[in-house]
Order: sequence, then C-alpha cells, then structure tokens
Amino acid sequence: MDVATNLFTSFDDFIINLRNKFDYFESSAKEKNPESDYKDLYQRTKGGSLRQAFFDGSAPSVQLNGREKFKVKTFLPITDTLSVYLKQRLSPYKDINRRFGCFSRLKTPNSEELKQSCKEFVEICYEDVSEKELEMECLHLTKYLKIVQSSKNEETNSLSGIYHLLKNKTKLKTRFQM
Repeated sequence: MDVATNLFTSFDDFIINLRNKFDYFESSAKEKNPESDYKDLYQRTKGGSLRQAFFDGSAPSVQLNGREKFKVKTFLPITDTLSVYLKQRLSPYKDINRRFGCFSRLKTPNSEELKQSCKEFVEICYEDVSEKELEMECLHLTKYLKIVQSSKNEETNSLSGIYHLLKNKTKLKTRFQM
C-alpha cells in the first residue's frame, strides 16, 4: 500500500519537475536532429482578420513564435495532463493506505503513529474491531516481529511476508488461503 502511494507520488513529482526542463529537452532533440527547427522560421506570418468577441476585452493579441507555441500548446499541456491523471490515480491508493495503513506500519517504532493508524482503521470498521484491542494486538505483533527479525533473517518487510511468517511459524489457520 505504501509502495504504490510512494511510487505514484514520486512519479507525479518527477513529472512536475519535467515541466521546468523544456530547454533541456529542446536542446537534446536538436542534438539528435540538428537540421530540424520550428515551422515558423520558414513561413511568412499571416495577417488574418482579428474578430473580437464581446468577452475578449481589451487585451492585446499575442503572437507566439514556434518555440513558445510548442511549449505553451503542446509540452505544458502534456505534462499538466499527466500530473492531473496521476493525482487521480493516486487518490484511491491514498484512501486505501489511510484505511489500512496500520498494518503496513507494524515495523514503525513510533507507537503514536501506530495508535493513530489503528484509530483511523477502527473509524471505518467500528462494528468489527475495538480500538484498544487492535492497538494492543498491533503493538504485540510489532514486538514479535522485532524478535523474529533479530533472531532469523525472516522477511517481514511486506504484509505478505508477515502473513507467511505467522502462518508458517505459528501454524496459524485462516479462512482465506493464499
């Protein structure tokens, strides 16, 4: 859960940083294809009629050169659209992580963070789980994982690793077979 959330967040940050690197991409493209240039350098400018709608106001019309036009009408919309869609995809992962994050924070030494995660989980599953019982079980499991981790090189970094450790070491029976 944390992995997906962190990956989407880092990818979104990466895309946002790319937004400011237009000059780098332009120079890189020109190195690979030195004979290419923007179309407006070879065309004459058009002097078409300018119709002004009543809502256009008195702002002066702006003529963008080929470079600026490509940046404003192509490059920036692509990076902005990618960022928006990444944030939309990130949202459900953040929600799931907020709900079930207490189980991925079992290795966290900060018990206050674990308590807060348990409290948020109980707010969702209030009919099935007691906050104090869940908190005590999670703290106990945290201590158990520390002992097992220090005694053997068991994989306890993921939820599936913890599940398999508990199932194999303690002969834990479950309704849900994986």
